[in-house]
Amino acid sequence: MRCSHAKKQLTPYLDDRLSADERALLEAHLKECPDCAAELALQRGAGQALAGVGPAPVPDGLSVRLADAALAGRTPE
Repeated sequence: MRCSHAKKQLTPYLDDRLSADERALLEAHLKECPDCAAELALQRGAGQALAGVGPAPVPDGLSVRLADAALAGRTPE
């Protein structure tokens, strides 16, 4: 497996969206490729860091402006 293909599969791998065969091929590549293994570790760490962050507060009045814009059929300002 080429690194370019392996790196495209990292997110689906972390999301458990690969078939068993794809997963096995990627895991074999990761055992042999320190660059791709490091990229996986970075993505895994980023995902864990983001999991601990709550949603951002919605600015006052945004919901009303969005609803008004949707009813008027235009893009909110």
